[in-house]
Amino acid sequence: MRLSLFANAALAPILTPLSALSPHETSTVLLSSIPSEARRQLRTASQNAFGPDALLLLDGMDLLSEDGWQNGDIPLIVPNVHNVVALLLGSDDAYRHLFSFYDGSLCWFLPGTHQEFFCSPQADCQALCYLTDTQMDLPDKSLKARTIAQLQQWDYLEAPCNFSLLESLLGGQWETENTMIFGPGELVQL
Repeated sequence: MRLSLFANAALAPILTPLSALSPHETSTVLLSSIPSEARRQLRTASQNAFGPDALLLLDGMDLLSEDGWQNGDIPLIVPNVHNVVALLLGSDDAYRHLFSFYDGSLCWFLPGTHQEFFCSPQADCQALCYLTDTQMDLPDKSLKARTIAQLQQWDYLEAPCNFSLLESLLGGQWETENTMIFGPGELVQL
């Protein structure tokens, strides 16, 4: 099966090794960091895709909108998680648990990246959560993350990544409660 992966650029260091383990042929499209542009990229791709057997939006529901768009001829698979951080933590429950400690005023440092990742405005951040890699031997950037937190006068915490949801998506295991499937011609929306 041929899969086109649509993902935030922050996932690139993780997707490369995990895609190599997938039994399927994968290609990756890195989405713009500007949400409206990323939605436009995804909408255009879902309506005009030719070649892959499925499109996977790895950023989760964060890029879906309430008004939606008409899907094209290829199924669009979306993990039932809020965003890329929830995907890396393995579930929305793990994400919400961490999120609740700081009333959503968290920024994140993802494995393999070199800078913090914001799901909310930087000015609102009270803490930096470093997502630790325990499975893929990505470079440990926790010292850099800790230094950033100290310089910004943020609290610092760590949480382990859980790549099981991402691995199941890349393996084609989509018929679960953790996945939404938008078939050909369906309305893609929240």
